[in-house]
Amino acid sequence: MAMTELVMRCSSATEAAFIANVDERDIHRLVDEDLLPPPLLETAKAVRRFDTFACVLGSFYFHESAALTKDARRQVMDELAGRMEKANARLGGMDWSVSIDGVIRVDVKGFAEDAVHRAAALVKAEALVDSHEATMNGEPVFAGTRVPVRTIAAWLAAGESKKVIQKSFPTVTGEMIEAAPLWVKTHPQRGRPKSFGDLNPQWKLVSSMRVKLGER
Repeated sequence: MAMTELVMRCSSATEAAFIANVDERDIHRLVDEDLLPPPLLETAKAVRRFDTFACVLGSFYFHESAALTKDARRQVMDELAGRMEKANARLGGMDWSVSIDGVIRVDVKGFAEDAVHRAAALVKAEALVDSHEATMNGEPVFAGTRVPVRTIAAWLAAGESKKVIQKSFPTVTGEMIEAAPLWVKTHPQRGRPKSFGDLNPQWKLVSSMRVKLGER
């Protein structure tokens, strides 16, 4: 995928953390500690949204912390931000190599390629998911099914095989199964998790039984 395709994607802090391959707290540090170049910082401060270019800079800044000083990393980020502005917000074809004081040459292209690859995977996963109040009370499900994405992710986390999942949920494709963990990771659930009854309001309790466990 060409790097020009995803630069304008705006991501939440959680999504940006995945794209930059850093912790979410580091993404917030970009704003809280005024680490981004001014134009990017202004936008991020207002809405806590980060485009792919900001994710590239964040990835570089935190992953290169052991090799370069804070000032050196800021110098690289400012230089790249200036180039980006001149290139009209296009990643592809931009020179990602920056000279620091004419002594050190820093190449950020690898961080850019990785960020775009991860952003593409996220876009692909999101395209497989729908959420409508009329379907499972708004619980995110895979498009064209009534299967909650978090259910598939939970089965995978429990160690269930892709083969067993597909047999249990025939409408779920292999591509959907692979996308489930990524989608759940980048879309953390807020508030109280929905119960089985919440997700299936048409099901009614017929009877219940309380069983007392015997002493060993």
